Formats: sequence, C-alpha cells, structure tokens
Amino acid sequence: MMNFVPASDRVELRSAKEVFSALAGTWDLSRTIGEEWRFRGTAVFFPQSENELRYEENGILSLGGQAEFTASRRYVYRYEADRVVIYFDERPIRVFQVLDLMREPDGNWRAQAEHLCPPDH
Repeated sequence: MMNFVPASDRVELRSAKEVFSALAGTWDLSRTIGEEWRFRGTAVFFPQSENELRYEENGILSLGGQAEFTASRRYVYRYEADRVVIYFDERPIRVFQVLDLMREPDGNWRAQAEHLCPPDH
C-alpha cells in the first residue's frame, strides 16, 4: 500500500537530501500485507550521522481479527548519491531496497522501489 505525503505547508523540501533528513523522528505506521494481514504501530528514525538513520518499527500484526502478535523490525537508511539505500540491520550488511526519490510536478515527492520476496511483491 502506498501513501502519498504532501510537502509540508511550513517547509518546502527542495532536494532528495532534505526529504531524507525530514524522516528523522517518530511516525504512525499502518501496513497491509497481502489481503488479510494488518500492521499498526510506530516507526522511529534515529539520526546516526548526516547520511544515516537507524529505523525501528514496533506494533501489532493481526490476521483478520483472529490473531494478534507483537512485531518489530529494524533497518539502516543511508543517503547515497541522491537516493536512499535501505539495508537490513544485520552483519554482513545486505541491501533490502533502493529508493529513487522523484519530485512530482505538483511538488509532492515520490519514491519507487521493488523488492521481490515471494509470495509478496
């Protein structure tokens, strides 16, 4: 599921680097996985350096109202060459996906990536 986030009325994000930096902080998170699974929780981006954010999400994963589980995951986000490279938080380091940030004519930013993990896409 993709949610578009408009540029703030208070601060215009003019570059991919500014978009990356604006991620720092705590966000509400809602995700649909397949057709039946739902995740609700929070995502926190912790600044580690000018070009690195540690990402942690925690929440509840539910299956159509039948079962609920606590769930979490962690990644490392790095700003590299005008794009965001997301790594699994593990050793050896491994790329999860690469986000190419693009500014739409209406001023909104969009990121596109693909990660194949059968049966999900």
